[in-house]
Amino acid sequence: MRIAAALLVVCVFAASSPAQSGREEHEFTYKPQGAPTRVNVAGTFNGWSMDANPMTRGEDGVWRATVKVHEGLHHYKFVEDGNKWIPDPASDKALDADDGHGGKNSGVMMGPDARKAPPAQPNAINKDLVIFKPEAGD
Repeated sequence: MRIAAALLVVCVFAASSPAQSGREEHEFTYKPQGAPTRVNVAGTFNGWSMDANPMTRGEDGVWRATVKVHEGLHHYKFVEDGNKWIPDPASDKALDADDGHGGKNSGVMMGPDARKAPPAQPNAINKDLVIFKPEAGD
């Protein structure tokens, strides 16, 4: 029983290890029209938390936050001063999605983007779209 419990702890720890989580860093940048006192980025990668990923204002007036996200499509918005939700004016509009409140969520694609792949060829594999990361347990 103790061996099984110890093995379970090791498996849970290994699965939550950053090196094996399949997450990549992405820098979100935002230059607001006004002068907010704080800006956060909220999205599918943090459960739409308004507080999880605060941004830092640079001397150039651009707010930045580096966030670890899994590969795939993620939707997000910037949150000014805790109450004003703003879509990213610089995002890829093809990835936008309705937010359910009459607006749009911005989208960012992490990892290979199949939309940019060349047409499939018979009996061929496009190696640029194969995701294999031995360090992540693949």
